[in-house]
Amino acid sequence: MKSKWFVLLVLAVGIACNNTTKVVPASVRLEQDRATIKEYLATNNITAVEDSISGVHYVIKELGTGVKPTIYDCVMAKYKGTLMSDGTTFDENDTGYKLPLRNSIAGWQIAFPLFPVGTKATLYIPSGYAYGSGGSGTIPANSILIFDVELVNVYAYNTTGAYCYDDPVLTDAEQNAKDAGIINQYLADNSITAESDPSGLRYVVNTLGTGEKPTLSSCVRVSYAGKLLSGSTFDQGTNYKEALKNLIKGWQVGLPLFPKGSKVTLYIPSRMGYGTQSVGSKIPANSNLIFDIEIIDVTDYNAATNICN
Repeated sequence: MKSKWFVLLVLAVGIACNNTTKVVPASVRLEQDRATIKEYLATNNITAVEDSISGVHYVIKELGTGVKPTIYDCVMAKYKGTLMSDGTTFDENDTGYKLPLRNSIAGWQIAFPLFPVGTKATLYIPSGYAYGSGGSGTIPANSILIFDVELVNVYAYNTTGAYCYDDPVLTDAEQNAKDAGIINQYLADNSITAESDPSGLRYVVNTLGTGEKPTLSSCVRVSYAGKLLSGSTFDQGTNYKEALKNLIKGWQVGLPLFPKGSKVTLYIPSRMGYGTQSVGSKIPANSNLIFDIEIIDVTDYNAATNICN
């Protein structure tokens, strides 16, 4: 498919050189491309924003309101790619092409995380952040590219299976509302009465301890078991010790509610767990989590040595 040929990750290309070939250093080429892009923009009365490091310029034609992708996500985009040199169109897709953002050219990797879903923009990409000195298909070597793009949707990426999920990534508010509904239904189906924290965390105190409560500046020693709402266990440990600030947000919010010696069950919304990222083969993206935790001990964290006392 033509679209895949142009937008997929640039493969390393061996370039044969002879004694008469002059190799332009990448830094010099970038400054040349910056100057060319600025001249093009000035000539065409275009005001663009520049990424100071890469030299990628962009103009937002319409700002969306959805979620912004990260480099670890997949994106679906409509686009038209042209050469700055002569305006030739080398590729386009007006229905929406879906791919892992990390597998796209560097210029896309830099620009797309700046845009919420629904954004329409024009990108001006230096050759080193496109297809470089090797070119690609009908794209000559060292070509500066212009892309008119529309970010249609963002999807989580499964690192284990190397595929994009089918369901789009939601905004935090949308995902939190969805998670609340799922967790509440789980609690009702299993006749569980849980307390609610303003963060969206639910919890059940099975045994209330009498010791000190941890803070984000504490280390905790716990025994725990983590599972999905489906019942499958993804992790467990005994006498596990760690600085609370290094743990998932659900633990950071939940554990300071309980004194040492407590045994609790936490029902953690996905954005307070691992969010849109899958973890290995056991935790899919956007997973709500259940943790049975016993707080065995609370100690100080030594910031100077970065260890637990």
